[in-house]
Amino acid sequence: MVKSWRKAWNTVFPFYYIQLSGICPPSWPTFRDTQNRLQKIIPKSGMVVSMDNDDSINVHPIRKKEIAERMALLALRYNYGKGVKTDGPSPFKLEIN
Repeated sequence: MVKSWRKAWNTVFPFYYIQLSGICPPSWPTFRDTQNRLQKIIPKSGMVVSMDNDDSINVHPIRKKEIAERMALLALRYNYGKGVKTDGPSPFKLEIN
């Protein structure tokens, strides 16, 4: 999708998206993990986490303002060069003993 949009507009514009909410159908943890990995693969892309801003029974987050603010921070940092913090901690290694 991103590739086709960028091709249609003939530019590599930034692409930001919101990760699936915290409700938990069986396939969603895998899908959320894939969404997380895509931001590392798709150039000029970023993902906003919404798991802490949702309703546990509704796919659409109720607290949209907080999610919009996170999206704005991504644009401020990566499009406008502002020195704002946008990313939280991220695991880099999993070890099972």
